[in-house]
Amino acid sequence: MSWAKKRIEGYRHGAQATWLERLLLDAAYPVNLLLGTLGGLALLYGLWVHDWTAIIIGVGLSIVGYITAWFAK
Repeated sequence: MSWAKKRIEGYRHGAQATWLERLLLDAAYPVNLLLGTLGGLALLYGLWVHDWTAIIIGVGLSIVGYITAWFAK
């Protein structure tokens, strides 16, 4: 049995996820993943062309993605 299957079986029997597993599950939330990726791209573009507007939009998108994953719990 693989590690992932053992963990899933443990969750079915009442085991709790560690803080790192919860953090990774939050990052894997689809909306968070999409907004975080778009935010990262906008941030990198803003840093590349020295455009503060793109940098702020990139950081903002990343924060909004994190907040949506946080409220989806």
